[in-house]
Amino acid sequence: MKAMAYTTTTKGFPDTLAEQALDDALASGAEVPVLAISGLQGSGKSTLAAQVVARAQARGLRAATLSVDDVYLTRAQRQRLARDVHPLLVTRGPPGTHDLPLAHAVLDAVIARAPTSLPRFDKLADERLPPAQWQDLDAPLDLLVFEGWFLGTPAQQPDALDEPLNALERDADSDGRWRRWCN
Repeated sequence: MKAMAYTTTTKGFPDTLAEQALDDALASGAEVPVLAISGLQGSGKSTLAAQVVARAQARGLRAATLSVDDVYLTRAQRQRLARDVHPLLVTRGPPGTHDLPLAHAVLDAVIARAPTSLPRFDKLADERLPPAQWQDLDAPLDLLVFEGWFLGTPAQQPDALDEPLNALERDADSDGRWRRWCN
C-alpha cells in the first residue's frame, strides 16, 4: 500500500490544500490510493478529509473517509483490557485501544477493490456501531482518506518511557505499565 501523508495544523483549509492533497494522492500510482491525514486533536483532520472526498466526488471519483476513531475496540473489549492489563485502557484513544485487525481488514479490502463496509464509532455512546450501521461500499473506491491523530507516529524508545510525562502517568501509572503497553 502506498499512502501519502498530510499533517494538519490549522482549521479552515484553503481549497488549494484539499486540491493539492487530492492531486498528490491520485498521482501516487496506487490503484486505490490511501491518503493519510495526521494531526493533533481539533486540528482539522476530519474537515480536510471531508474536503478532499468532496473534491474527489466532484471529479466523478468514488471516495470515502475512515477515521482511526472508527476502529476503536468495543467497550467490552476495552473493559477486558482494563481488567487484564491496566485500568486506564478502559478509556478509548491511546494506541492499543484500536481494533487493528479490523482496520487492516478494511484497508486490505479497499485496496483489493473487494466489497467491504467502513466501520463507524459512536463517541457519545462510547461504542462501535453494529455492522448493519456501517457504511457499505457498493462499488470499489478510487480513493480512501484515512485520518487519525497518531498515524505514522513511531513508538518511543524504551528508555524514553522511564520517567512519567505528566500527573496522570505519575499518579495512575506509577510503574509505567500502561505507557509501555500503549507504546
